Amino acid sequence: HESDLLEALLIGEKSRDSLLLEVSKPITGLVTGEQDLATVEPLLDANNVVVVVNDARQVCGIITRIDVVRYL
Repeated sequence: HESDLLEALLIGEKSRDSLLLEVSKPITGLVTGEQDLATVEPLLDANNVVVVVNDARQVCGIITRIDVVRYL
């Protein structure tokens, strides 16, 4: 999440030279393309982004709040 990166930089916990793996947290908002929009809303509240994956758990897309607003 970009918020993880910004927070780590702002509090001085990490520097611009830090590895992304040291700064980022796992994304828990995973959905498949077969799930509906109602599934996405609580995940956006918790994660700020939702990652769309296929059956092999490969990333197919990323959904943000602005994507939902544009859809509506």
